[in-house]
Amino acid sequence: MKIGILQCDDVMDSLQPAHGNYPEMLGALLREQDATLEIALYPVHRGVLPAAPGECDGYITTGSRHGVNDGLAWIAALQDFVVALHAARHKLVGICFGHQMMARALGGAVEKSDKGWGVGMSFNDVLVKKPWMDPFKPSIDLVVSHQDQVTRLPPGAEVLASSRFCPVYMMQVGEHFLGVQGHPEFC
Repeated sequence: MKIGILQCDDVMDSLQPAHGNYPEMLGALLREQDATLEIALYPVHRGVLPAAPGECDGYITTGSRHGVNDGLAWIAALQDFVVALHAARHKLVGICFGHQMMARALGGAVEKSDKGWGVGMSFNDVLVKKPWMDPFKPSIDLVVSHQDQVTRLPPGAEVLASSRFCPVYMMQVGEHFLGVQGHPEFC
């Protein structure tokens, strides 16, 4: 199986010696689950995207210091690619910025939270038990660093996990898109 990492930013230079960059962190997390995975890197924040959705079996986006509403050319190009992935029913996991991009690209809304920044460990209740949640856990607790939040779901989306601070913490669109506000790669 080939997974494409859609890199939307770099970890701060001062933190990379101890923790690595997003591709290394996500690659390690993915290979813990399946050591045979092939991983392709697409630094979308530098204008590099897959030529077509079928280049990989599925994709995962990283977080970013940028917001999906920032109006940058690479963000618009990524949004178009997310729309193409959705149209092709191709698998995508969106982390933080990617979660927000998924919502915005498919017709939802993302705004700065009136509650301010979410920084540190976030504690969220799982609202819907899906068959792929095995073993099932009633909560999902991950590190977060965000000010923007999904404020309106795109059509066909379902909230899977939520908290008072972040009502759309995890969402699923169809059987092919999954978004989460937290950072599983920071564990």
